[in-house]
Amino acid sequence: MVSTLPEARRFGLASLLSVRLTTEMFKMQERVFGYTALNNQKSMGLAAKMGFHETGLYDWIVFEPNDISVKEDPQHPQILKSSI
Repeated sequence: MVSTLPEARRFGLASLLSVRLTTEMFKMQERVFGYTALNNQKSMGLAAKMGFHETGLYDWIVFEPNDISVKEDPQHPQILKSSI
C-alpha cells in the first residue's frame, strides 16, 4: 500500500500507484500483500476495491532501546494483513 500527503489526497494517486505496483509485482511473479491499521478505513477501502481480502490480524509491538518491557504502539494497535 502507499501513503500520500494530505494535500495530495482525493486525486486518485494512491489508487493509481497501488494498481501500478501490484501489476509490476504480478509481472515478476511476486506475492502481493499489504498491511494497514484497523482504524484506517480509507486504506482498507482501497485494498478491498483492488480485490484484496483480510487473511489475518497482527499485533504491532514496539521495542525501545534500554527498555526490557514490550509496548504496544498506540498509533498501530493492530495491523490487518491483506493478500490477493
